Amino acid sequence: MAFLSEEEWDEIISKEGLKRYNQNTMTNVDKLKANLREIRRKRYAFSDQEVDRDVRAIAAPIVNGIGRLVAGLSVGGPAYRINKRKVTSYAKLVIQYANKISFHLVHLSIWNG
Repeated sequence: MAFLSEEEWDEIISKEGLKRYNQNTMTNVDKLKANLREIRRKRYAFSDQEVDRDVRAIAAPIVNGIGRLVAGLSVGGPAYRINKRKVTSYAKLVIQYANKISFHLVHLSIWNG
């Protein structure tokens, strides 16, 4: 969601609401928007048991040739395996491979006309 426009955020929030999955789920609109801006700045998202208890995940955007979000790449797993101290190093890898996929998508679209 972070890599969509803020107008699209409002549409999604209005349509879907902010469902609470557990005590870690972000349900405050202002906090969510601040978090989305931070995700944009860092170029990755980190979910710390926000949907499923004991599951952490890191995600980065995959974009097309004009920089529009088309997909995302994420890695997730048990919280005990995705240690908070290693999030930055995992994030670098997720970003690196999301960028590689984006690069190949751009070149495939150029190659295929």
